[in-house]
Amino acid sequence: MLKPEGQLVFEMGGKGNNALIHGNLRRAFARRGLVYRFPFYFPSIGEYASLMEGAGFLVRTALLFDRKTRLLGPDGLYDWINMFVKAPFEGIDAETSEEIRREIVEELRPKLFEDEVWYADYVRLRCRAVKMS
Repeated sequence: MLKPEGQLVFEMGGKGNNALIHGNLRRAFARRGLVYRFPFYFPSIGEYASLMEGAGFLVRTALLFDRKTRLLGPDGLYDWINMFVKAPFEGIDAETSEEIRREIVEELRPKLFEDEVWYADYVRLRCRAVKMS
């Protein structure tokens, strides 16, 4: 809907976004004979720039960067999983779902819990593109 020469500026999850969290979830599911359905799309710069160019944009800048993100409260990681990772748990009984969430929190405590604060291992893709005529 942009006019020619209009700018599109955005930031989204990029390649590797929450890789520790999703990797551990995938392994926890596999240990139980379950498939972890990854419902997210976190592209690389090259992958997304190509899609944008195919849609008539000229990518002027693109940056992929780590941005450790603070999670709120003493149950920050557990709460984050509950809020953002719903689809993989669909069809799994409540007891198993709870067990997986608690297991992941303890597995990731050494890597994502610092000074009494939980963090998510975000990777961001920031881009500025111009709509071509």
